[in-house]
Parts: sequence; structure tokens; C-alpha cells
Amino acid sequence: MPISFQCACGKKMQVPDSAAGKAGKCPSCGNRVTVPAATPATAPVLDAEPAGAPAGAGADAATAPTGPLRASAVQQEENSINFAFQGVKPLAVAAALASFFKTQDYRLEGGEKLSGTYGTGSDVLRLLLGGFAKRSKFNFQIELRGPSVVLTVSKGMSGILGGAIGYSRMKKEMARIFAELQKLFGG
Repeated sequence: MPISFQCACGKKMQVPDSAAGKAGKCPSCGNRVTVPAATPATAPVLDAEPAGAPAGAGADAATAPTGPLRASAVQQEENSINFAFQGVKPLAVAAALASFFKTQDYRLEGGEKLSGTYGTGSDVLRLLLGGFAKRSKFNFQIELRGPSVVLTVSKGMSGILGGAIGYSRMKKEMARIFAELQKLFGG
């Protein structure tokens, strides 16, 4: 049974089962995508959003998904990563992301549920101690793009304020967080 999925750009693709978990380039935009694992056709839709509804519509019920969220497409760039989800509410994605960052000792430092910044450490200590003080920030945006809910997580700081050590730490932390997000969402 072929696997159907969609790139964050909106391009719909269909590949054989044997391609599950493999990465390639989107034929439309050229960005890197990872083929999701095959799922049974009878799998339940998690917290389905009515077609054409604005972001967060119908979110008065619990927003946590009833099962694991699985991205239908993953696109990673130099300083950001995008996950496209099908059949979920934006607030369900926000709840899963908040739970993930909480387990990583990050807190919501600005914004709201669908757009903002998660951070850890202290700006003051970073100013005083430079790269020896732990400080990392990630920006996020969750939005509807056609039939998909797209989560974008990007580096929220360069780390350059901490000098070479701070820059290196931020780069390593970005790679770690992106890898953990890919494990979580199935990329």
C-alpha cells in the first residue's frame, strides 16, 4: 500500500511502502522531506479540525491528542525545522510541543500557544559569564496551510553573545533539539 504525504510547501506525494523513513527532496520546492511511516487506512484522525476552520477553531475541548502526533512531512533547513501534520488541531500540536519543551527544561518566555519563544537559562547570567552560562532559545509558529497544520521551530538566538563557546553551545543545542523533535513527531 503506497504512503501518501504532503510537504510543508503543500506538494502532495505518494511513494511505495519501502520508502518509509527515507529522506529525499520535494520535487516542487527542493527542500528536504522525510517519508513518514506507513499507517493503516483505518487509523483514527486525532482531534480533527473542520475543513477551512481558522487556526484553533473548535479548541474548547481538550487539546492534547489521544495518541502520538506523527508528521506527514518533515523539512529541515540550516536554522529551522518544519513539521506538517494532517488531521489534527493546531492546539493539539501546541500542547505536544509545550509538553516536549517542558521535558527539556524550557519555559515559554514570550508569545502564546501558537507562536512564541521557548527558552532556558538566563540572559543576565549570559551577559555576566558569557558562554559559560547556559542559555538557549527557540522560536515556534503553528499555522494552517491548506489542509495541513505546520509547526516551524527555529533557532531563537545565535549564541554569539557568549563568544565562540556560546555560539558552539547553541549550535549543538539546536542539533539536539531538532533531533529530539524528529524522534517525537516521527521524522
